Amino acid sequence: MVQSSPQLEAGYDVAGPFYFILSGHSMTHRIEWYVVANMVEKALSAAFLDGKIPEI
Repeated sequence: MVQSSPQLEAGYDVAGPFYFILSGHSMTHRIEWYVVANMVEKALSAAFLDGKIPEI
């Protein structure tokens, strides 16, 4: 099982790498860089389907 953040960071308001990438997707979509936003979305979906990102 893959965790998004180590147990030592739990409860310390520390975001995992997944959330930084997801916020990048939101930012690129917001500034209307739809091609980039779609690339990020597809990459996140592929990583999730491959089991590299845990279910949230």
